[in-house]
Amino acid sequence: MQRQSDSMNELLYQKPQDLVNQRLNKSWTLKDVQKLIAKTKQPLIRGAGNKGNSFLSFPVGGFSPTDVSNLYAWYDASDSSTITKSADRVSQWNNKEGTTARDLVQATGGSQPLWVSADQNGKDVIDFAGDRFMLTSSELTSIAQPITIFSVSQILAVQDRLLLDGHTTSATRYNYVVLSSTADRTTFNAGATITASSITGFSGAVKQISVLASGASSFIRVAGVEKVAGNAGTVNYAGIRMGNNPSGSVHFDAKIMELLIYHKNVSGTELTDVESYLSTKWNTS
Repeated sequence: MQRQSDSMNELLYQKPQDLVNQRLNKSWTLKDVQKLIAKTKQPLIRGAGNKGNSFLSFPVGGFSPTDVSNLYAWYDASDSSTITKSADRVSQWNNKEGTTARDLVQATGGSQPLWVSADQNGKDVIDFAGDRFMLTSSELTSIAQPITIFSVSQILAVQDRLLLDGHTTSATRYNYVVLSSTADRTTFNAGATITASSITGFSGAVKQISVLASGASSFIRVAGVEKVAGNAGTVNYAGIRMGNNPSGSVHFDAKIMELLIYHKNVSGTELTDVESYLSTKWNTS
């Protein structure tokens, strides 16, 4: 019979990256845990990459979205502690950044998105099939650009698909990420539109998209590669509406895994750290 310490020693000889997202066994001693931390040089962070029912877990690569300043909102479908549901219908999706006014709600049963267990890379997702959507309970205090948005979502068949709207009640689309009716294309608008076209392998995949709203310096990145830069306008952000636009004319109609919003221009290593965290966690192409 293999002793617990022998099992621990074997684990310690693995490469640090092989330890990413491995759960710690409850029977390990505190000394074992300390040895593992010393070996990987990665801090343990509550809630990163686990579903609230494990003892401890490592964040992906030792990184958490909270490591980057000015986090405005964070929605993580894999964290069941942030989701209120009944019969797999989601009525509330809490903002992990902590500001409760930015929690997303949906009281109407037929409009509630669907919770799907272990769907992408073994993690839960939220399915905004059809015309389902969620939004903050009221308009938020407007915030000015720059704003950086990171998303992981399913890209389905060709049609207009609105992932995020920066206004909850106005029929005018403010800051948003929309997947276009043209194949392999995505656009962003904050008063003007920039378009990334001819993205290889885009349609029919799960993709990580990054958007910077910063006037003439705005950009769209897909899977860590900049696809377009230009002037997306200067409209402020005034709410969070996920899954459709306020007029109800355009729907996302697909699965959403994770969404991060920062009230700043996330750049340099911070930009690539967030993108790497998301792509590794959700196994995007």
